[in-house]
Amino acid sequence: MLWGRNGDGRGGAPLATALLGVALWLAAPAWAEFQFRYDADQKLWTLNNRLVEAVFQLTAASTFQFLRLTDLRNQETWAPPEGVPSAPFRLQVDGVAWDAHTPLRLVSQSARAVSRGGYRQTIVLRDVLRTGQMTLELELYDRQPVLRYRARFRNLRPATARVTLADMLPWTFADEGKAYRAFRVNQWVRHGVLGNFEPLSSTLNSTGLAVNVYSGAYGQHCGWLALRDHNDRGLFAGWEFDGRAAASVRHTRAQGILQLTGVIQELNRWLGPNQDFQVPATFLGLYHGDWDEASYRTQRFVEAAIAKPIPDPNFPYVIWDSWRFQFDLDEDTLRRNAEIAAQLGIELFVVDLGWAARIGDWHADPKKFPSGMRTLSDYVHSLGMKFGLHFPLAEAAPESAVLRAHPDWTSSESYGYFDAYSLCLAHQPVREWLIQQAIRMIDEYRLDWFLQDGENMVKRCTKSSHTHDPRDSNYSNAVDGLNAVIAEIQRQRPHVLWENCEDGGNMMTFNMARYYVTSIAADDSA
Repeated sequence: MLWGRNGDGRGGAPLATALLGVALWLAAPAWAEFQFRYDADQKLWTLNNRLVEAVFQLTAASTFQFLRLTDLRNQETWAPPEGVPSAPFRLQVDGVAWDAHTPLRLVSQSARAVSRGGYRQTIVLRDVLRTGQMTLELELYDRQPVLRYRARFRNLRPATARVTLADMLPWTFADEGKAYRAFRVNQWVRHGVLGNFEPLSSTLNSTGLAVNVYSGAYGQHCGWLALRDHNDRGLFAGWEFDGRAAASVRHTRAQGILQLTGVIQELNRWLGPNQDFQVPATFLGLYHGDWDEASYRTQRFVEAAIAKPIPDPNFPYVIWDSWRFQFDLDEDTLRRNAEIAAQLGIELFVVDLGWAARIGDWHADPKKFPSGMRTLSDYVHSLGMKFGLHFPLAEAAPESAVLRAHPDWTSSESYGYFDAYSLCLAHQPVREWLIQQAIRMIDEYRLDWFLQDGENMVKRCTKSSHTHDPRDSNYSNAVDGLNAVIAEIQRQRPHVLWENCEDGGNMMTFNMARYYVTSIAADDSA
């Protein structure tokens, strides 16, 4: 049966909720694969999509516990060891832990269908002193052996509270007496010198020595990890966060545990009364087989549930990019290339770095484009191609108009992108200016595509003069900064598609897949 129950679990399911479940069952056969059940007497949640089953409980000791995740195709189960509690959240607020040991009370719970063939269980919990509230969202998707989850903490105190730890992978599993291997992948690091998408496989040391994943913008690895035992029972995880995170897996045979963690680095988030802190969404999937199977199941899930939908059935495009010319651009050269590109069947024509007089002055260089960029755009469109521009939005040349007017808008650390300074996107005036500039460019130049580039899209900034906390640079520049800017531009101009370059592939995260349709699509093709 497919239904959810509101309230604290006393008594029967409300009639409206029951009718909603029946209506969904009858009206949408696709939802019939889901069985979300709540046992009010045991305060037990069972989430099932015919491929996996996840079970959680608010125990008699008032702690919220993860009980098991089972692959229904082969009955392989991942569960915590006896006497070692695990929960899908772990935070520290004002020095107090919120985790599998925290006494909590059920405020409400409900289940409903969500977009893209998913179903969501929402559980709201409060601590016994009513200092905070935890909202947990657990999702399963049609034909996907994956649990996706996120936690949101609300400060219920009349004073400010400070979040200093958030774990995106707070899972502990019994090792079942087996040996394990771990699999991770490098990003493109320091122009490929320190990392060039190499796959890294290693056997876990059974004495508790960690295998680490340092992910996010300017990190070493992609935001993904896979495990399997010697019988090929496997688990994979991916986290949807562009900032820097330190994930790890440890096998401690003496205690019989396999422990995952995924901590957001440099976190120092202040919350006013009734303000929320959102832990980035993460997914945990099951598979049986080799590393290719783990990758395949990840790709299938991400395309189905996370990746930005592609509105154009002709995508992916055949793309021409001007970077072979580097800064030696002008409108006559580009017009000649556009004519040849159209004859070759190119579908998207992208003008790379060098079209503006300066990085940060987002107007066409009048010396290179005396007729204006709109004239070139119209010509490219007349040839039947889409038109795109390079946009390193978090960079500005020191002599640019924006930095002459606002020299304090830079981040405290710059990254040397073609001698430009880095902008702090966590600073509210910078965000507002960038959104205005992007909307103007889209409308003025009739853009179909942004090639976003730059050196480290999640800047480090410790300036006390900015609107973010100087000790919260990582989360603020990722979530309040980069993600908020892109989301608002896309909300206002949803037809424009975005490519993430990030200096050749240094922000390989599943949050990136939510906003961009591709990464490093074309380069040097002129």
